[in-house]
Amino acid sequence: DTRSFLSISDPRVVLSALRRNPHGDLILRVFNPTTDRVSADIVFGFPVSAVTQTNLAEDKVGKRVKLTNGRIRLQLKPKTIQTFVTLCGDKP
Repeated sequence: DTRSFLSISDPRVVLSALRRNPHGDLILRVFNPTTDRVSADIVFGFPVSAVTQTNLAEDKVGKRVKLTNGRIRLQLKPKTIQTFVTLCGDKP
């Protein structure tokens, strides 16, 4: 059997980073290289309890992103990068 770690619904959205931070959570960074506004779903292939937007320094700056059945919906402006911290498993 095979399984995806995560999938991004729009091929114009580029996964630029996926790594663990010192706390053991995942840092997810995506980039919209186009001149168009892009909507995309990211579907995680593992248990996720919360996703919060961060800045490039990975400081939490935004509210939690709505997470439904392991899926988040992103709205990416043209030529922008968005970074998120993803709490895995059943962490609070």
